[in-house]
Amino acid sequence: MGVSCSNTRTHSSLFKMADIVRKLDHRASMASMVPDVMDPKLIQKTLRIFLSSTFTDTTLDRNMMMQEVFDPIRQMCRERGVSFEVVDLRWGVRQESVSDHRTVDICLEEIKRCQETSLGVAFIAILGDKYGWRPLPPNVPSDEFEKILENISETDRQLVNRWYRRDENAIPPCYLLQPINQEFDVDAPTKEASDRAWEQWIATEKEISKILNEAIEAVGICEKERRKYLASVTEREVELGIIDDSMAPQRALAIDRRFEDIDLTAATANLYINIKSGEADRECVERMKKLKEEEISEKLGTDRYFLFHDLKWHQEGITMDFHGNYLKEMCAKVKSVLIEDFQGVLASLGPLDSLEEEITRHALFCREHTKTFTGRTAVLTAIHKYIDGEDPMMPLVIHGESGVGKTSVVAKVVRDVQSSYHAYDLAIIYRFCGTTADSSSGRGLLLSLCKQISRIYGLDEFSLPETYSGLVEQFQKILSNASRELPLFILIDSLDQLSDENGARRFLEWLPKRIPNYVRFIVTTLPDAGGCLARLKTFGLPKTHFIEIKRMKPDDGPVILDARLKSIGRTLTPQQRAIVMKGFKECPLPLYMELAFQQCREWPSYKDPEECKLESDVSGMINAFYESLERYHGRLFVERVLRLTAASNEGVNPDELIDILSCDDTLLDDVLVWHKPPKRRLPPLLLARLRHDLGSFLVQRGSQGVILVSLYHRQFWEVAQKRYLGDADQWKANFLNVAKYFSGEFHQQYGKERAIAAQPLAFGPTALNLRKLSQLPSALLEAHDFKTLHGVLCDLQFVQAKCMAGMGYDLLSECTRAVAKVHEAKEKGEPVDDTIVKELEEMLAFLRRETHIISKSPLQLYQQTQNSPIGTAPEKAANALKQMSKTAQNDFIPKPSSWIEYINKPTETEAYKQQLSGHLEVVLSVTFSKDGNTIFSASEDKTVRAWDRHTGDLKGQLEGHNGAVTCVRYSPSGDYIATSSGDKSIHLWNPNNFQLERVIENAHEKWINCISFSPKGNRLVSSSLDKQIKIWDVKSGKAVATLTGHQGHTVFCDWSPTDENMVASCGDNLEIFLWDVNKKTIQQTLSGHEIKDNVNFPASDRLEGHKIIDYKSAIWCVRFSNNGKMVASAAVDSSAIIYSTESGGNVATFGLPNDASSVAFSPDDKLLIASSSSHMSVHLYNIEKQETLALLGGHSGWVMDISFSPDGKLIASASQDKSVRVWDAAAAEKLSTLRFHSERCWSVSYSPDGKWLASASDDFKVCVWNMETYKPSLIYEGHDKKRTLSCGVRACTISNSCDLVASGGDDLTIRVWTRDKGETKTTIRCHPFLPWCLRFSKDDKKIIAVGEFTQSVQVWDWEKETKLMELGGFERFCQYTEFSPDGDKIIGSSIDNTACIFNATDGALIHTIQQPKWITCASYSNDGKNLVTCSDDLLVRIWDTKTNEVTCEMPGHTTEVRIVCFSPNDKYIASAALDQSIRIWDAKSGKQRHVFYTAAGVWALAWNPGKQNELSAGDAVGYVYFLQINDL
Repeated sequence: MGVSCSNTRTHSSLFKMADIVRKLDHRASMASMVPDVMDPKLIQKTLRIFLSSTFTDTTLDRNMMMQEVFDPIRQMCRERGVSFEVVDLRWGVRQESVSDHRTVDICLEEIKRCQETSLGVAFIAILGDKYGWRPLPPNVPSDEFEKILENISETDRQLVNRWYRRDENAIPPCYLLQPINQEFDVDAPTKEASDRAWEQWIATEKEISKILNEAIEAVGICEKERRKYLASVTEREVELGIIDDSMAPQRALAIDRRFEDIDLTAATANLYINIKSGEADRECVERMKKLKEEEISEKLGTDRYFLFHDLKWHQEGITMDFHGNYLKEMCAKVKSVLIEDFQGVLASLGPLDSLEEEITRHALFCREHTKTFTGRTAVLTAIHKYIDGEDPMMPLVIHGESGVGKTSVVAKVVRDVQSSYHAYDLAIIYRFCGTTADSSSGRGLLLSLCKQISRIYGLDEFSLPETYSGLVEQFQKILSNASRELPLFILIDSLDQLSDENGARRFLEWLPKRIPNYVRFIVTTLPDAGGCLARLKTFGLPKTHFIEIKRMKPDDGPVILDARLKSIGRTLTPQQRAIVMKGFKECPLPLYMELAFQQCREWPSYKDPEECKLESDVSGMINAFYESLERYHGRLFVERVLRLTAASNEGVNPDELIDILSCDDTLLDDVLVWHKPPKRRLPPLLLARLRHDLGSFLVQRGSQGVILVSLYHRQFWEVAQKRYLGDADQWKANFLNVAKYFSGEFHQQYGKERAIAAQPLAFGPTALNLRKLSQLPSALLEAHDFKTLHGVLCDLQFVQAKCMAGMGYDLLSECTRAVAKVHEAKEKGEPVDDTIVKELEEMLAFLRRETHIISKSPLQLYQQTQNSPIGTAPEKAANALKQMSKTAQNDFIPKPSSWIEYINKPTETEAYKQQLSGHLEVVLSVTFSKDGNTIFSASEDKTVRAWDRHTGDLKGQLEGHNGAVTCVRYSPSGDYIATSSGDKSIHLWNPNNFQLERVIENAHEKWINCISFSPKGNRLVSSSLDKQIKIWDVKSGKAVATLTGHQGHTVFCDWSPTDENMVASCGDNLEIFLWDVNKKTIQQTLSGHEIKDNVNFPASDRLEGHKIIDYKSAIWCVRFSNNGKMVASAAVDSSAIIYSTESGGNVATFGLPNDASSVAFSPDDKLLIASSSSHMSVHLYNIEKQETLALLGGHSGWVMDISFSPDGKLIASASQDKSVRVWDAAAAEKLSTLRFHSERCWSVSYSPDGKWLASASDDFKVCVWNMETYKPSLIYEGHDKKRTLSCGVRACTISNSCDLVASGGDDLTIRVWTRDKGETKTTIRCHPFLPWCLRFSKDDKKIIAVGEFTQSVQVWDWEKETKLMELGGFERFCQYTEFSPDGDKIIGSSIDNTACIFNATDGALIHTIQQPKWITCASYSNDGKNLVTCSDDLLVRIWDTKTNEVTCEMPGHTTEVRIVCFSPNDKYIASAALDQSIRIWDAKSGKQRHVFYTAAGVWALAWNPGKQNELSAGDAVGYVYFLQINDL
């Protein structure tokens, strides 16, 4: 596609811009910012050389050049990411083997292609003494030919007329040379018969050539026209490649090799010089001399024209033994020029801009599709009316059946807009889906669109999200940058060509239903493929925004046909014309006409109308076309080529195609039956001829820096797939060959013998093998070679290279497909090893967790796999790479020089399975289908999404609400899905097709926040902010009862799963009621929750519908157990309470770290899950034992709802972070044995000697760890287990004597106790102060403390329990404090954006550090010369303590940085953040050295003072990490 910040016509209605005057310099800058079409050579990055030579005398020269020059140049190019191709159409094929007389045209066509695509040298000629073959002209103008006929004898005239026939369809008429096989059976089944036929033709050709040459002398034809009769093929090639090329001095080379004296009597002489009557053919000698000494020498300098004269003759001609010096010198000179030329090209290239490459590819595609555009005036007028009218606010949809010309219409619109608007700037962006890799998937398309819009409007394109869901959200926002000054015009063709990954094609959630001002948005699609049109019709677009492109009228046919024929100087006879028009009348499609045109353009006027047959439809025409290719080129060859071409949506690279086919012995036996080339390899001429005959139906594209060819239209590859790949075994075998090629197996097997390219992961330090990385996994997948696929996906070097190439999310998609495929194969009885299945599943689980990390930081891969549990596939892959790294040579895939060892790594996989992302707003509700295979999520974005439980794929999207969807429920009967909304309506949906079946409008007067089905599923209960509970009949949609009694606002309701008469509801005002539905009365009022003044739940303006709720008294959720005997509630007071439904009594109470937002029972009622909103976590409890089993973290926003799957195996959580997380319930239960702390670890602190570590947690435990064994030495539980502020034990520190520990807890005390026995020595009551950080003085007599509800650093004499000082000056509370290393100073850091340094003796303020945001931690270096601070602004800063100036800022964290510290030797700094990462920095340079990712946000961090390479940390779900950096 292209952007064109183009000058546009003065049109007052276009984007309301009549009053705008744009400056030319701005317009120029915009145009240069995102060019519409860059040089195609720069994106194809190809060095493509045509090697011209005579056939018989340069075999050794060519072969030496191939080996000594082209092979090393090819390797050099590969190492730098440049494709290298040599086109040698002499190699392996005898020039006489073509009976259609088109070899010369094909050669000249290839020369032009080299000149158009090659970055450097495009033509090399090797010229000996032989002038070469002079073929008969394949066509001659009629006036010229008839003059010749007048000047020859009758006998000669009869011979010439037998081989040349007049074609009246040419304009002007001409005479065509007839195919050889019309008279001589050159295609005979035996070699003897074929050779005899060739001998007969050669004699005939010579006789005709003699007749014509003598006649042109008599006729007096000018020299230019005489060339076609007299010039050899080699001269014609040199003429085009050098003589007539103005760029030849820069891109052509010639070698002039001459023998001193050829022995004309030698048996080999005729191979090295043209001989006539026993003498050297004087005319040929003179023509060659003139070509060399006059024409080439005038064009090329001596640096490009190499002379090798006076070579000694040998009876065998050129031999290595006799002419080795010449061959070596010739190769050395050519190689030197090519290398110098190539290096110059590299220097001028610079780094390739992937966005500009994408833009250029679409621009070239667009131009190609408008070359012959005609008609469609009415459609174009309608489209331009949309473009030129008032702001439409909605997209325009163009649709029509395959073949009607939608793509050409879009291309024409683009070209019209680019060329015809003259007054103002206009940003034009267009994509033709499926023509490039990035335009084939929703994610790739959105990323390139967002990048381009960002570049146009000066936004940061490097901060764009990488995930599909993030890009969907960003795309909606980024369109708003369109302005009156610079409007935006977007066209996206062929939505149906998008892959359905992430539901991008089916659901089109990325496509805006409403567009901002100054934006035009046009899309096209087929009416039935992919479901796009049906989806677009649900967007609420007016009928005027749908334009159907219909079949053309029969009257349009003659106009189109005449225009196309005129463009190539052709016409048809009346009978032939009638045949074409008859076919078009039956199938009036542009594609049909194009197919008919490509056939009839070849019809000479003398072709019998009976032979001019056309099929009645497009499919038939394509089949007939393929059949004609098979007859002409051989069925086996055409089948193999089109099989490979049709199997790839992107296309195939010609060099790769030849390589793969050269490993097919069956094919080679067929095409090389008579002739053996120097290497057993498919002759390039065969493919060149087929490409020539495919013509415009084979288009050239590009991907991964190479040229690709692909079939022109989807119907071409559909027919080809059916014709050549219809059998499953054929399909697998085809892809197996592709896989063997890209895996390098073919190179190992045939490399030397057949010159098959090697397939390393990278060709050089900056040149990844992009084709291997992109093609190999898919090929193995389609081939069902699961064993090899497993090896590839579990090969960390491959995974890393894929991520380095920007294909990390492609890898995730491939692994997802792989797991699905292996399960599908096993179900069908295919033998698949269970270990392969297990390890692919483990690798998929790893990629789901880690792709967002490794796609951005590929070198982090080894670290992330090493963090995986022992024995899993990722961990095994890491160990394999570690072992290989000890012996492997440099293969250009960088390996980490060091890593962080997770000493106490868990033995089990984390409970987290996958994240379901795609919603654009907060996810408010989540539930499972009755069979548990589908997860439904409801969101503020007004949609409900249905997700596949196993794969995470989006199965459906339910749209229809006009407000936030607050709740989704699946009926127990399985008949309905019900949803409620802030739009006051309830919707009922068909669970089989997700279609809306019934709407209950205005079901309540205010926001409806919850619904629930009765046990039979025939009734529904709803709750609303109007304080009412309503009962509904599902079938009729009528209200059958209204339950009143709530004084506060109701926020949740649930129907007992066992009692048709019992409903529960809750709301603010601390209200929980159990209702008797029949009596419409409150059966029980449940109590136990308390009003909470310090509310952590989101402010009312952060969630829709919450502004009127009294948060301090809110009970957010009430749910029944599955046996109906219990009901659980979750409230703002940070508790979840279970009640007996019979007695209303309290069964159990569970405390949460922060406000409880939701609860749910496991299917067997043994477990309870509760979510803590602002703690962003899910808690799993054992009800009977009343103990915490697990804390599940990872959400980056408040957790709004939770649900168990019907089989109890999964837990789903919905969050304000717009995602649903899925957890393995069984794995979650095991977490209590994997994590020492059951809740958040707030603090870790080493003893000064490094032998001990203390960790403090929300679980009220302080643990002392033996750092030699990494095992707990003592557990202190002396704090009162009372959650005053939901923090458990917040702080801990070990004395300098190493025998005391101080800890501060939620009981508002500081306790000092012995490290070895846990005996409490003193308790400091510090109400209302909650200690967050504690430190002992150097002499251990004092403790400094900071925390919540105080704006100072407190200094305590802990033995006397006396507060000595309060070091004030802060406006808000402090989070961290410590002594300077010499003990003379105290520093405290505050959320008022300051850190203050005090005199430790008198408390005097020495200095205040100011930062833009919270200073969460400030810590001294061990030598006291520096301070390091961290902040909510995501930066880590180093300060000089003498100058109090910042010496370094270190960005890298993505959320609030909680804590920082220096290593014992002050060389490194460690920082920890809520982004679940610990980062190690070089303290001198500020460069990041390592990243270690944790299971949840990190709150605690300390560096072992006794070991330079050891740290400990604690996270939000209770893990304590013992980490060792192996290189420090």
